[in-house]
Amino acid sequence: MIYSSIQSHYISSNSDKRLVKYDIICIDDNRYIVKVIDNRHFLRSTPDYYSEVFTFEVTRKAYEMENNIGSASVVRHRLQLTFAEHILVKCQQHRDSMDVLP
Repeated sequence: MIYSSIQSHYISSNSDKRLVKYDIICIDDNRYIVKVIDNRHFLRSTPDYYSEVFTFEVTRKAYEMENNIGSASVVRHRLQLTFAEHILVKCQQHRDSMDVLP
């Protein structure tokens, strides 16, 4: 299968300005696979060697459950993130979590 709808983002964290590559692959409108590509894995640095260090999935169903989308009993005081924004938030959360690894 060939997937041509791919976005690449380079993300840093608040405490570490080192950039990590996140490839967001659209499987279909409701499911995305995120591949994390980095040259540092478990604190070993190899400047010329990049490898996939993590993969996770973001689905519209999980987005709707997490944000109470479709619930008539929810009152919002701010605009809701779109699904595309939600994917980027998940990438940023993952990047921030990489700084706390031993």
